[in-house]
Amino acid sequence: MQKRLELKFYGQVQGIGLRWKIQAKAKELALVGWVKNCPDGAVEAVADGLDENLQAFLSWCYNSGINIDQLETHSGEATNEFNDFKIVYPME
Repeated sequence: MQKRLELKFYGQVQGIGLRWKIQAKAKELALVGWVKNCPDGAVEAVADGLDENLQAFLSWCYNSGINIDQLETHSGEATNEFNDFKIVYPME
């Protein structure tokens, strides 16, 4: 069963390649969704996939060595609206 994980990363998380790292890990785990920089300096991501893959992704987020001050997470049901994991840029 597909699930959804919504994440918001706080701290010095912009300008360090975090979006590309998140995208690479998500693709490695067969997750779909997106990641983007937020105007408040945070990074936000939405990932859909198998529950065990989402748990592995969340574990990676906490243990990857990324300097995160705070990580907010919310879980829910997948909506099957994505077919890839992409970086969303401000003009999209």
